[in-house]
Amino acid sequence: MYFLLILFFFSCTRESCENLPQSFSSYELAEKSIRKAEFKMEETQSNFKSSWINRIEFYSCDGEFGFLIIKIKNKSYFFEGVPVNLCEEFKQAESKGKFYHRHIKGKFTFKLNS
Repeated sequence: MYFLLILFFFSCTRESCENLPQSFSSYELAEKSIRKAEFKMEETQSNFKSSWINRIEFYSCDGEFGFLIIKIKNKSYFFEGVPVNLCEEFKQAESKGKFYHRHIKGKFTFKLNS
């Protein structure tokens, strides 16, 4: 019973991803806002061998496109409008670094407010 109460409280404190702003003033604010929102699809992968990438996170409101956050040591890289199928391929890729350079870098961006 106690566990259910905590789960209910946690789920009620999350905002819908549709309420996220169209742009953010900083990456820190973007990361906090994205993590606090409730998405249709949320996936994290960190149990892979990569000399460069530590973690992959994907958040999607509609189950088709979403935010991709790539953690590299102490830095996060943000991408917006990434298709779900591309994220799935990224998670399955033998070399995360090669996949990133071929299919993500320069093709997706994340813009901050000026």
